[in-house]
Amino acid sequence: MSEFTFDGYRQDVRKILDDSFRKGEPQYSDAELGQYIVPIHFNRDMTENLVIFRKLIDAVMKKQEFCKERSKSDGWLAPRIHNALRLTRREAACKEFWIGLILQNLDYVWWRFEVSKENLLGLRRIDGSEYRQIFSQLWWAVENLRNGSSLINIDKSTGISSLGQFIQHLNMIHSNVLASTLNTYLYDGLKTEMDILEILKKLNYILPCFVRDDIAPSRAPDARLLREWIREKPQLDPLLSDELPQGPPDSPIPRDELDRMLQFVEFVAGQGLKDPLKANPPIH
Repeated sequence: MSEFTFDGYRQDVRKILDDSFRKGEPQYSDAELGQYIVPIHFNRDMTENLVIFRKLIDAVMKKQEFCKERSKSDGWLAPRIHNALRLTRREAACKEFWIGLILQNLDYVWWRFEVSKENLLGLRRIDGSEYRQIFSQLWWAVENLRNGSSLINIDKSTGISSLGQFIQHLNMIHSNVLASTLNTYLYDGLKTEMDILEILKKLNYILPCFVRDDIAPSRAPDARLLREWIREKPQLDPLLSDELPQGPPDSPIPRDELDRMLQFVEFVAGQGLKDPLKANPPIH
């Protein structure tokens, strides 16, 4: 079994990320930055994964359709870096890994957020929670919103700038049936961001009153198939095409469970915020 070591960075690297860094002109030296390195060990060689990751970064920055609305590039990039990195959830929970990935790809950071002396970078994009960090937000969005191996609508969902602000930080997203339902319900209907925010406020208010698994149970992925997929090397050419990649091999959520959750979401969306429990939800 080959082992691979990646240079991650501790969260206290923030100490040297001053205003010069936020302007896109970091003044720290390599020696100063090196004091914060923390080795992260993988049980497989990640070299090729990271090379493909970087080529995807280069590709997205060259796409003309994203030059004026760079936030929309997230929808193209998210499913592709999820496929390229092939992480376990345990690995993806390592904040030091994501900080390292960000600090090794700062040209993308400056490009994506149009960083300048007048437009400073928020440091939460570097060391914030998983739904604020630049690459972590995109990876977890795909992981949470996918329906088995299907990434349908993922490009739409992750291309909406409200994803991290409105959706990912809510505990409800960790029900894969609810997350997949929202992925379809919120974006298939071409709802505005205000509509999305209103629906999510209602869901956040009412969900503590219900056990989500009573509506439709979440399921763990097939561990054996997931391990095999993680150990396979991603292929660059399909990822550079306009076709959405497939997620890890996993059974789709049964249609009847999605239908039950959709009924519940539609019920909540139809209630007033002052009294969302005035009617009985359609839970059977």
